[in-house]
Amino acid sequence: MPLKIGIEYIYALLSVIAWSTVFIVVKIVIDKSNPILLSMSRFFIASIILLIYVYHRKMLRQLKNICLDEYKNIVFQGLTGIAGMSPILFYGIKYTSASISSIIMNSNPLIIAVLSSLFLKEKLKSINIAGIIIGYIGIISILSRGENIFKLFTSKHLFGDILCIVAAILWSLYIINGKKLLKRYNPIIVTLAAMIIGTVILTPPLIIFYWEDIYNISMEIFGAIIYLGIVPTGIGFTLWFNALERLPASKLSIIGYLVPILSLILSVILLGEKVNVFILTGFILVVLGLYLSNI
Repeated sequence: MPLKIGIEYIYALLSVIAWSTVFIVVKIVIDKSNPILLSMSRFFIASIILLIYVYHRKMLRQLKNICLDEYKNIVFQGLTGIAGMSPILFYGIKYTSASISSIIMNSNPLIIAVLSSLFLKEKLKSINIAGIIIGYIGIISILSRGENIFKLFTSKHLFGDILCIVAAILWSLYIINGKKLLKRYNPIIVTLAAMIIGTVILTPPLIIFYWEDIYNISMEIFGAIIYLGIVPTGIGFTLWFNALERLPASKLSIIGYLVPILSLILSVILLGEKVNVFILTGFILVVLGLYLSNI
């Protein structure tokens, strides 16, 4: 009997493949552009795609309701998960490797588990706590790259690593605050509202401080923006939400662990990044920790 894979798994797999390419594309163009331009343009394009999808699904009323009834939470979502997270992450990628930035960013469930326990009083089982500890040991191994402690604090990539950690924390706050919104609204509505607000927040600083970057944009940067807006963000989120309607979030979260794995593979193949035993060991510990912390 042939193996049958449901369309929801294909949607989810295509999403994680698309998301894993973000770190690669940004690493290629970030030295020739600026993170605010890439972020604002990315989410502007994605907002249009998701808005068309929401209109097609006749969900515009939900979008209006969440913007009116939950405007404080939506502003927080847009500020942390869009306007804050994306430019800071892209700045981080500028100074560190694509593979490590992906691992750090996708370790955010470890941060979410800790913050949810502290502020939402969510109970953690012993195996969850063990997973969190293992995951953080893995992150430390990755950040060290096998260097001695004195060299680590003077290394050029430390700044990028720290920015990626800040981005992961902001995304964790976005996820935690979004939990209460998801009890009342469809996930795609929550995401679209945050994207719209985040795009609005990013627009003034982009126009005021980086107008020349907009005016002098190259075809390479333009192509990267179109790709980031359409494929991993617009289509990626749309496919993921379609999968979420058919699969429980617990199963999808496991598939989501493929993002750092694929990013690591792509960064080695396409960017020629080097992975030593400390990074590889840390990566394995992070993935194991992510799994155990969510059992």
